[in-house]
Amino acid sequence: RSYHQLKLAEPEQNTGPRGIDRGTVVVFGRNVVLKSNETAEAVVVLFGNATIEGRVRDALVTIGGDGIVNGKVNEAVSILGSLKIGEHGKVRNETVAVAGDIDIRGSAGREVVAVLGDVKAGKGTHLHEVVSVGGHVETEDGVTIDRQPAEVDLGGITKSLRTWLWQCVLKL
Repeated sequence: RSYHQLKLAEPEQNTGPRGIDRGTVVVFGRNVVLKSNETAEAVVVLFGNATIEGRVRDALVTIGGDGIVNGKVNEAVSILGSLKIGEHGKVRNETVAVAGDIDIRGSAGREVVAVLGDVKAGKGTHLHEVVSVGGHVETEDGVTIDRQPAEVDLGGITKSLRTWLWQCVLKL
């Protein structure tokens, strides 16, 4: 084996019964799935989607794509994309989407913030603090929010501004 081949094999380390530690995952232009038996320090996806079934010790970040959390992450951020926290998903601290929506069925952390997007909380969800700038906070029956949700109205320009931002990124 050459040094180059050994170097490529290093990021995925078998940690025994706990599964595979993928270290820090950074990809461009494709989707990422972190399986239920996998952990990562951080997952960053540019122009692709990320699905987390396992555990991310720090942050899940998507830019130009969506993030789906069915496992556990410390923080979830999506820019020009949406976040979906599944029934079994858990975000420990912040859940933030810029120019995207947040759909919560599980646990979304202490602060949930959508800028130019909506926050939708499913039945039985418990949230601490929710802010939507240029969008709305929508809740189903049985949702508990510790603090009064904050909505900042931008006068109906949200969809146009989201489209404009996306077009600006594509033309870079």
